[in-house]
Amino acid sequence: MELWSSGASCLYTMRGHVDVVHALAFDDAGARLASASWDDAVRVWSVASGACLHVFNCSGGVVMTVAISSTGLMAMALRDTNLVCVVRLGEGGLRSTISVAEPFLVHFPRGEAPSLFYSNFAGALFTLRVT
Repeated sequence: MELWSSGASCLYTMRGHVDVVHALAFDDAGARLASASWDDAVRVWSVASGACLHVFNCSGGVVMTVAISSTGLMAMALRDTNLVCVVRLGEGGLRSTISVAEPFLVHFPRGEAPSLFYSNFAGALFTLRVT
């Protein structure tokens, strides 16, 4: 995976995933980038250095999307087990797991964490409160 500048030059080549990367999310400050891959891993990268900061192996199924809040929470929507998993970056452990129907997209609204929006495959939008 490569991170490019707006001037069309490659800043970093980020290595670690062993399969296709299919979802990306920046935090609000643009300091961290989360990537989800078909290798069942979610990696969080430093945008400033290109270094991998965290690796989460998601044995609960394919991660459809990821989101990072301004407060350091990261959410992952897992397709096969109908779960939304939330972790606090820096603590390394799972904070909560929420069972939902067909999670497809997760998003933290700017400035409103710990609210978490998610939608399902039918396009319905839901709001969860993460405590």
